[in-house]
This record gives sequence, structure tokens and C-alpha cells, in this order.
Amino acid sequence: QALQENPSIALAVIRTLSRRLKETNNRIGSLIFLDTYSRVTRYLLELAKRQGRQLADGSMVVVRPTQQEVALYLGTSRETVSRALTDLEHQGLIRLLGRKIILYRLQR
Repeated sequence: QALQENPSIALAVIRTLSRRLKETNNRIGSLIFLDTYSRVTRYLLELAKRQGRQLADGSMVVVRPTQQEVALYLGTSRETVSRALTDLEHQGLIRLLGRKIILYRLQR
């Protein structure tokens, strides 16, 4: 009833549901079509988009989730996430600094 009486609330609910559906579809697509390395990379990009802070050199810094949190989100093992993060760091794409990750040249 509140939605019928206040179209702006209804529109806000529709926008929120639409955004969540799009995020869910992207996540399912990642799980099905991308290898683990690509899923970790995409996860970091999405994390940077949601909560990243841009630094003067153009890189992004994000609060580092635990490897277990990333693994659960991506449907893989903690060890696999650890290997992917280490590989990304060795390639100079990210830097792991305590509870932060600096993203250098990751691109969509």
C-alpha cells in the first residue's frame, strides 16, 4: 500500500532490486565462465569500484578482505585465492600491504 501511495518509494525499490539482480547475474556469469584468476581480478575491480580510494598516482587502495572471505564469495579455496593474489602481486598489478590492497594496472 505504501508503494502505491508513494511512487518515489516504489521507484527506489525497483532501482535497488534491479541493481541487485544485475550484480547477481554478473556474479553467476563469473562463476560459470571465468577461471579463478580472472574471478579474483574481477572481484578486486568490483571492490575498488564500491569502496576504493584513488591515490595521487592513479592507483586505488581498498581495505583487504580475508582470503577466506574472498574464497567463499568466489566459490573457491583460500589457497587458490592466495596463489592468485601472489601472482597478481608478482606481476606488479597489486601490492598487498597489511589490511590494504593497492591496485595498480588492473583493467576491466
